[in-house]
Amino acid sequence: MNKDIYQIRVVSTDASNKIERKPYRIIQFHKDTTLMQLAQQILKSFSFKMSEPFGFYSDPDNWNKSEHKYELFEEDIKKNTLKNTFIDDIFELQKEFLFVYDYLEEYRFLIFYEKMVPQRSSVQYPDVIESMGETKQESDMSIKEDDEDDEPRFGTKKKTGGMRDEFDDYDDDDLEGLNNTDFDENGDDEAPSDDYGFDEFSKGGYDDE
Repeated sequence: MNKDIYQIRVVSTDASNKIERKPYRIIQFHKDTTLMQLAQQILKSFSFKMSEPFGFYSDPDNWNKSEHKYELFEEDIKKNTLKNTFIDDIFELQKEFLFVYDYLEEYRFLIFYEKMVPQRSSVQYPDVIESMGETKQESDMSIKEDDEDDEPRFGTKKKTGGMRDEFDDYDDDDLEGLNNTDFDENGDDEAPSDDYGFDEFSKGGYDDE
């Protein structure tokens, strides 16, 4: 059986990149997963919304000077490396990358390649096979949900299918707003001239039924 599945450990960390006892997720991805899809699943597994810019970096200790960068917003808008680069490509370069989400808060996630495993026909990828601990973001959300338990609730949660649709709080208008916002070094907003929105997943088991 072909080993087409990457097993990856994603560890929530801090500026010192100390990972002892940090929250982590072990996730299996098809090798044809793009970096955009990888980012989406990492954020989902740690209960983050895709509402802020993010990127992958080859130098965890000095990420802004990394030799290899894959970012949502780039100077050359034609490259769009997040949607055109597959995890198979980056793990050929090295086995450890840093994922940074929200450059103001600077949430950091160390990504470690663990091994290749055979694809299981009964599994829809990506597949979270192990989860330990909560980030501060998740803890804050739990406290907020507890506070809201005594409040009356109206309406029902819509039923959706597929990995993309599981971001129910993140609609097309939010995505358009995110992709039409750029950030310079001084924190000023600028409007880029292209759109980095998601297209339909078509590879590696992401197609909606």
